Amino acid sequence: MDDMKTDLEDLAVLVVEDHPHMAAILTSMLHSWRIGTIHVVENTRDALEALRKHPVDIVLLDHNIAPVNGIDFVHLLRREPNNRNRRVPVIMVSGSADLATVTRARNSGVDEFLCKPVSAADLYERIRSVLDAPRPFICTDGYVGPCRRRRNDPPPDGIERRRCAHNSRCSVVYV
Repeated sequence: MDDMKTDLEDLAVLVVEDHPHMAAILTSMLHSWRIGTIHVVENTRDALEALRKHPVDIVLLDHNIAPVNGIDFVHLLRREPNNRNRRVPVIMVSGSADLATVTRARNSGVDEFLCKPVSAADLYERIRSVLDAPRPFICTDGYVGPCRRRRNDPPPDGIERRRCAHNSRCSVVYV
């Protein structure tokens, strides 16, 4: 990890966590990697305001937070066209990692999912993932967020449902 710390010094991370102990743990991990700027807020209302005011490179977001839960917050963020941080990578942190929660998070526009208790190695791996292998940003009527495909499997029955990136009607927008 040490040889990759230097490229993290210019990052700005927003931590959205309502439990002070968990916020302190996440912040401590980020400080240990010399993250340049760390904003900490304890609710989604303040998170949206922070995202409107500050350029942010990554959001660490608690799933069970108020006044809007993390999944609904990401859904709103992704659909707010005037927010300069609309495409910011979001790593959701949750105590519940059942398939339904993870699927809802993915479908809301979350980039990565991390289950509590959080280890430094797992958090670092998720951060590296969103930095080193960003996925294309998709804008369609039904979904706005990072491409949900993790593998490059061919479409079922050979039918291509995504439009070509060179087509003017294309719904894939690369960042």
